[in-house]
Amino acid sequence: YARRLLATAQVRQQRTAEALATLKPLLDAKALGAPTLMLAGDIYRASGDPQRAADYYAQAARLQPANTRAQTSMALAHLASGKASSALGELRAAAATEAGVGPDLALITAHLERGEMPQALAAIDALQKKLPGSPLADNLRGRALLGTRDLIGARKNFDAALALAPDYFPAIDGLAAVDMFERKPEAARKRFTDLLARQPKHAGALLALANLLTATGGDHAQSVAVLTWDAAAQPAAVARRLPLVDVRLRALN
Repeated sequence: YARRLLATAQVRQQRTAEALATLKPLLDAKALGAPTLMLAGDIYRASGDPQRAADYYAQAARLQPANTRAQTSMALAHLASGKASSALGELRAAAATEAGVGPDLALITAHLERGEMPQALAAIDALQKKLPGSPLADNLRGRALLGTRDLIGARKNFDAALALAPDYFPAIDGLAAVDMFERKPEAARKRFTDLLARQPKHAGALLALANLLTATGGDHAQSVAVLTWDAAAQPAAVARRLPLVDVRLRALN
């Protein structure tokens, strides 16, 4: 257990060679448990060897056929190693048997990355059946359609997501993107300011508004003011200060 714990910490720090050396005594054992096999797969995937990763995930899946993380990880490793046909089939099988949405999201992403829109939309439909009343599927469908510049379809689905959850930021952000494609920056800006009127410390809306102001040539002082408020709202989050630094640097250039 201690070796797995140390190797897990090392791979999370991207120290994959050290992680593999830490785990090697366990891998040399005659009988390997599924947790060790899964961790080995994670290490090899992080080190850029998807085929060996898939081999370890497959061994874990054989030991624990109901382990959908193993099934999904194996499929993603197969996808990364160029075995798209088998990988997509594995993801579909995992999505069909898993109550959670991890395999569904991986399948949707894989289809979208391959430009397979009908299959992606079908996978989103299946996801929606798992999550009745959730805005996630409508938002994903909107994002997919936005990627094909189907602005009418995208807007319809983002609106449907907001009908389920009026302050769901991903859909608000998606509608703002539609507004920008339609050359309506003021409408996009209003979506963020309306949300901020209800939730003044919403980090996503603050950052999106500042980026919009910067991208549309808005007043520099306004962008700085918004980002300063964002950083002040989360004083412990260093990442919230980076956009403010970026805006100030761009002003100097």
